[in-house]
Amino acid sequence: MDLLKKVEYTEIFETMDVETWPHIVDMIDRLEATAIVLFRNLNIGSNDQTVMAIGPNCTYKSIEDVRSGHLGDTLSSHQYPIMWAEVTR
Repeated sequence: MDLLKKVEYTEIFETMDVETWPHIVDMIDRLEATAIVLFRNLNIGSNDQTVMAIGPNCTYKSIEDVRSGHLGDTLSSHQYPIMWAEVTR
Protein backbone atom coordinates (compact mmCIF):
# COMPACT_ATOMS: atom_id res chain seq x y z
CA MET A 1 0.00 0.00 0.00
CA ASP A 2 1.73 3.19 -1.17
CA LEU A 3 -0.06 6.30 0.10
CA LEU A 4 3.13 8.22 0.72
CA LYS A 5 3.31 11.84 -0.43
CA LYS A 6 5.98 14.48 0.05
CA VAL A 7 4.95 17.56 2.05
CA GLU A 8 6.56 20.48 3.87
CA TYR A 9 7.69 19.45 7.35
CA THR A 10 5.29 21.97 8.92
CA GLU A 11 2.37 19.94 7.57
CA ILE A 12 3.52 16.91 9.58
CA PHE A 13 3.89 19.03 12.72
CA GLU A 14 0.36 20.41 12.22
CA THR A 15 -1.08 16.88 12.40
CA MET A 16 0.55 16.21 15.77
CA ASP A 17 -0.33 17.53 19.24
CA VAL A 18 1.66 20.64 20.13
CA GLU A 19 3.05 18.82 23.18
CA THR A 20 4.88 16.38 20.88
CA TRP A 21 6.69 19.04 18.85
CA PRO A 22 9.73 19.38 21.16
CA HIS A 23 10.12 15.59 21.17
CA ILE A 24 10.05 15.46 17.38
CA VAL A 25 12.63 18.24 17.14
CA ASP A 26 14.81 16.44 19.70
CA MET A 27 14.54 13.20 17.70
CA ILE A 28 15.53 15.01 14.50
CA ASP A 29 18.55 16.64 16.16
CA ARG A 30 19.67 13.61 18.16
CA LEU A 31 19.51 11.23 15.19
CA GLU A 32 20.70 13.80 12.64
CA ALA A 33 17.64 12.97 10.57
CA THR A 34 17.47 13.96 6.93
CA ALA A 35 13.69 13.52 6.78
CA ILE A 36 10.66 12.61 8.89
CA VAL A 37 7.72 10.41 8.01
CA LEU A 38 4.20 10.28 9.45
CA PHE A 39 2.67 6.83 9.92
CA ARG A 40 -1.08 6.67 10.57
CA ASN A 41 -3.57 3.92 11.38
CA LEU A 42 -6.13 4.07 8.56
CA ASN A 43 -8.94 2.33 10.45
CA ILE A 44 -12.05 4.44 10.93
CA GLY A 45 -12.13 5.89 14.43
CA SER A 46 -8.42 5.44 15.06
CA ASN A 47 -6.25 8.42 15.95
CA ASP A 48 -3.02 6.42 16.18
CA GLN A 49 -0.11 8.07 14.43
CA THR A 50 3.65 8.11 14.80
CA VAL A 51 6.45 10.31 13.46
CA MET A 52 9.69 8.49 12.64
CA ALA A 53 13.06 9.87 11.60
CA ILE A 54 14.84 8.92 8.39
CA GLY A 55 18.60 9.11 8.00
CA PRO A 56 21.94 7.33 8.37
CA ASN A 57 21.59 6.97 12.17
CA CYS A 58 17.93 5.86 12.05
CA THR A 59 16.06 2.58 11.66
CA TYR A 60 14.91 3.83 8.25
CA LYS A 61 17.89 4.96 6.18
CA SER A 62 15.93 6.31 3.20
CA ILE A 63 12.39 7.06 2.11
CA GLU A 64 12.49 3.90 -0.02
CA ASP A 65 12.94 1.85 3.17
CA VAL A 66 9.65 3.28 4.45
CA ARG A 67 7.57 3.19 1.27
CA SER A 68 6.23 -0.38 1.48
CA GLY A 69 6.36 -0.85 5.25
CA HIS A 70 4.10 -0.35 8.23
CA LEU A 71 4.29 -0.14 12.01
CA GLY A 72 2.29 -2.44 14.32
CA ASP A 73 2.00 -6.17 14.79
CA THR A 74 -1.67 -6.84 14.07
CA LEU A 75 -3.72 -5.72 11.08
CA SER A 76 -5.93 -3.53 13.27
CA SER A 77 -2.89 -1.73 14.69
CA HIS A 78 -0.99 -1.22 11.44
CA GLN A 79 0.16 2.34 10.81
CA TYR A 80 1.06 3.12 7.21
CA PRO A 81 3.38 5.87 5.98
CA ILE A 82 1.22 8.62 4.51
CA MET A 83 3.48 11.67 4.30
CA TRP A 84 7.14 12.57 4.54
CA ALA A 85 9.21 15.74 4.56
CA GLU A 86 12.84 16.67 4.19
CA VAL A 87 14.40 18.20 7.29
CA THR A 88 15.78 21.67 6.74
CA ARG A 89 18.49 22.98 9.03
